[in-house]
Amino acid sequence: MNLRQIEAFLAVVDLGTVTRAAETMYVTQSAVSRLISRLEREVGFTLFDRRQGLMAPTAEAKALHAEAMRSYIGLKEIQFAAQRIAQIGSGMLKVCVMSSLQQGALPRLVTEFMRKHPGISVMFDVQRHYDVVYAVSRGSAEIGFATLPVDHPNIESLPIARTPVVCLLPTGHPLAELEAIRPMDLHGVDFLSVPRMRFNDRITRILEAHGARPRTRIEAGTMLAAMALVEAGAGAFVVDAFTLGAVRDAQVVLRPFHPEVIVEVGALYSNSQPLSILASRFLEHCRAFQHEMETT
Repeated sequence: MNLRQIEAFLAVVDLGTVTRAAETMYVTQSAVSRLISRLEREVGFTLFDRRQGLMAPTAEAKALHAEAMRSYIGLKEIQFAAQRIAQIGSGMLKVCVMSSLQQGALPRLVTEFMRKHPGISVMFDVQRHYDVVYAVSRGSAEIGFATLPVDHPNIESLPIARTPVVCLLPTGHPLAELEAIRPMDLHGVDFLSVPRMRFNDRITRILEAHGARPRTRIEAGTMLAAMALVEAGAGAFVVDAFTLGAVRDAQVVLRPFHPEVIVEVGALYSNSQPLSILASRFLEHCRAFQHEMETT
């Protein structure tokens, strides 16, 4: 017994003739007749009383009809679900994002993908760099976003952006008069840091190498907190340009930082297990985003 036989049986019961059933199934009348005959052989009893071109269902067929309808609807739903999975994946994409990247361009990247695939949902988890790598390596997240490089035998990375760091200043700050900020410009200046931020140590080493000693009066827990403190006038802050979407409307001043420090951000995925169709489509979306970042 197969789905096509059930479909023919239901069509003949509902429409009353083989001719009309064949029209709705887009097959020949003989094909419908063969399907019904095979089904009758398999169930072991007659399904229709054939009179003058009409197909009157027997009492046994009527009893079978309700159950067949429930099963047919269930099988069609499985078919539709399989088609959706083949087209866009399983419906839930698990993404883990490094905390300093949760603002700015990444939310736009994810939201644009969801607009293209309105039937999916996304779990957008925020963790430390180490925990993002761990989540992807153990499979609790299919895609991770973190600064590169990532040194893990089970992790592959797709670079999506290379951006310079910039200096964020409160409106009216004396350094806002400069076209670019250099390490010694920050000497003795109120300064903010985010110790949990991965490239924080790189900035500290550059400042020390140039003999600059800013007054680090606030250590913020997150990038977003540091940006809000700059807007409130607490001091200067060096941040990568990738996250600056979060301060697009903030009352702050941006200046290039020299020497140039590049921060590279990548999409992480496991090389030890196959990606779902949905995750593969998302990586394609990330590649398109990378191209957009390179050309703008």
